Amino acid sequence: MKFAFAARLGRGTNTNAELRALLLGLRRCRELGVDNIILELDSLLVVNWLKDGKCSLWYLEDFLDEIVGILSNLNCRVQHVFREGNTGADFLARMGSSGCNEEWLSHENIPMLLKGILRTDHSNLPYLRKYKKSD
Repeated sequence: MKFAFAARLGRGTNTNAELRALLLGLRRCRELGVDNIILELDSLLVVNWLKDGKCSLWYLEDFLDEIVGILSNLNCRVQHVFREGNTGADFLARMGSSGCNEEWLSHENIPMLLKGILRTDHSNLPYLRKYKKSD
């Protein structure tokens, strides 16, 4: 982990929040000189937009255009993960939605719960998905 942040983004759709948070994170990567990135997103829609370089919602096009521009200057791999595999980002998103605007530049300073989430993630234990059996 190079850094982590929580940001209050205001009202909007989850897709809007995902793109805006991604843009904030990529801008910060650029500022910190981080240029080898693995992006794991739980929104398959956004992953497809990034791979295609275009989105289907006109009001998000400017965000996507800037994101694609930044990504073109980075060594970056974009991949989809299920929600269960993105619990760290989900934790930070909940912090942001509750009004937190904070950045952590070292693993030692991040919230204790996030440390536990990252520790579990690094252990490579499988996440179990629960689903209803269709009739």
